[in-house]
Amino acid sequence: MATKRQFHHVMWLCALVGMGFVVGPKQAQAQAQPGSQPVSYCSTPAAGPLLIGNQKSLALVAGDVRFDVTCFIEKPAIFSMPWYGFQSAVVKTVEGNILIPLRGRDQAYLLDKGQHELSFVLSVYEARDFTLTLRTVNSYHHVSTLHAMVMGLFLGLCVGLSVYVSLLGRGVKHRGFYAYGCYLMSAALFFALQEGVFNYIWPGNTLSNHMRAQSLMAGLVVVCAVTFIARLLDFKLLIKKPLYLALQTATISVLIAAITIVVAPSGLESLASTYMGWTTLFIVACVFVVSCYAAIQRVHTAPLIVVALSFVFFAMIFRIWLVDVNEFMHRYALIISTAIESFLFAVAASEKVKYLEEEKSKAYHTAAQDELCAVMNRRGWLLAAQRKVDFHQSRGGMLVLNYIDLNDFKTINDQHGHSTGDKVLQTVAKIIRHQAREDDLVGRIGGDEFVVLSHALTRGQADRIHQRFRQKLHFIELSVHGQLFHLSASVGVTVENSYAADLSRMLECADQQMYTAKRERGAAKSADTTAAIANEPA
Repeated sequence: MATKRQFHHVMWLCALVGMGFVVGPKQAQAQAQPGSQPVSYCSTPAAGPLLIGNQKSLALVAGDVRFDVTCFIEKPAIFSMPWYGFQSAVVKTVEGNILIPLRGRDQAYLLDKGQHELSFVLSVYEARDFTLTLRTVNSYHHVSTLHAMVMGLFLGLCVGLSVYVSLLGRGVKHRGFYAYGCYLMSAALFFALQEGVFNYIWPGNTLSNHMRAQSLMAGLVVVCAVTFIARLLDFKLLIKKPLYLALQTATISVLIAAITIVVAPSGLESLASTYMGWTTLFIVACVFVVSCYAAIQRVHTAPLIVVALSFVFFAMIFRIWLVDVNEFMHRYALIISTAIESFLFAVAASEKVKYLEEEKSKAYHTAAQDELCAVMNRRGWLLAAQRKVDFHQSRGGMLVLNYIDLNDFKTINDQHGHSTGDKVLQTVAKIIRHQAREDDLVGRIGGDEFVVLSHALTRGQADRIHQRFRQKLHFIELSVHGQLFHLSASVGVTVENSYAADLSRMLECADQQMYTAKRERGAAKSADTTAAIANEPA
């Protein structure tokens, strides 16, 4: 599973990769010359004169469009208009030469000093206003570099977060995390198409202008984002079934509308686009309300989702209503908010994984813990011991299994009751834990039977581990409920090379050795009793 340090490394790497997009616009920088601002302008019959450093709006109808532009340039300048919305674009000089666009987000052309008669032949997807801009080379380079930097960092962040969260999902087998990867890559492609990123690699391509492809990406963004949030916050259990089904149906219908836009004729395309826009607005509102409800109900990671969605709503305000407040925020607010949203989603996913791992650990600990003594129960110990055997099989060394059985414990239960007997077991378990090392596995596999699995580097170390348990448990003195008890334990041991160790065989051998030690103790005790009787005076 990816760690936080790995996550930071991925983010920095993707940021550096994204900075590569900045290289493209530098081709125009070499043309810049120092000096005062010259008077240059371009003029179109429909839009009128366009002075250097200004913009003009030109209304174009759908279909094939042609218009002429006359420019008087006193110093090299850049004439540009957005790529978005064109199926094709050809710009010719009066001599019939075709101008090659610069690498950048817009359809931009470098004009040298002098008079230029340009003819634009365009194929437009739909009737709309297009912005014509005339800039100095320095100004164009500044704007284009800023755009490349923002988009490069955004796309690098998208790739890094997508890989990171997908790895998290793979680690915990949570399919909802794959929806996050789909959401982020769809968002990256959507903004890459809309903002002309492919023009840096392939100038003059029409891929960025394909509005139907952008609609498909937008539909995938909605579906994948809703799926991710719904699975992360467990919408299916959080809200009533009819509302959940309505949300799912609306989400699927958005994807169907997006596909319809791609394949349907122009008349149906407009209807599908309108439906997709309003339905998406309804879905986003529903998801936000349900996420707020989840936060009120203290659902894990819900507050992060609410904050992430709030950033997007704030960006939409700049995008739609606060157009003239800040040009940078108007253009990039939605991209920046999507980056923040995706980062918060990734944090939420990471927190979800942490929460699931903690719950899993608690459940395992509860299932594997002995109810009476603070050691593992039989099931938990067997699972942990098998993992330890498998782990050390390729690493060498010795595996040591000590099998411990209390002597005459039944007598304590019979004479003093089970409460006292339980207390004795707890005290003995504590003694055994103190003799064991941190990586040793201690378990209680029967009423008064304990096992300890240890790893040793040499046979001598294995023998010392066994002797420590044997000597400590040979004679035990403890006080329970104000009463002093003297007892002992028989300890059997088996030692095997790690590469050939078998847990079942080791348990059987250690058990036999324990019973051998118990019989030897019984025989020694009988001999002592016989000798004591023989020494008594007649």
